[in-house]
Amino acid sequence: MERIYFTHRIAVAADASKRVSFAPTDAATTWKNVGLAIVPGETSAAHATDYADLTLKKGSTALMTARSTNSGTGSALTQNVGEALTITGTGTNLECTLAAPHHFLIDATPGAGVAVDITVMAVYEVVR
Repeated sequence: MERIYFTHRIAVAADASKRVSFAPTDAATTWKNVGLAIVPGETSAAHATDYADLTLKKGSTALMTARSTNSGTGSALTQNVGEALTITGTGTNLECTLAAPHHFLIDATPGAGVAVDITVMAVYEVVR
């Protein structure tokens, strides 16, 4: 199978959100996610109120275990230490199209938020 590799660096200020979309460029093509990893460009400490949440979604459906710097449910991001993220989506939710893309979201707005500088790497297989 043909694979598509993405690498995208995202910088998000505290109290902000950003997203990166993954989708084929034509309506006839479908991709299936087979891997997702992150590499922080800086260390972000874990904190109970000033944290960031990272998720991969298709519409409103979460496709991975949320990665958070919330000290109650997550851990710090360490500069230049990569992490493979756990994909939990199944079936056609793992597939994306031009009309139904995947979105990697960084939400630094819970509490007072925290700035995040991160590189996201995604791997997709071309289904059709």
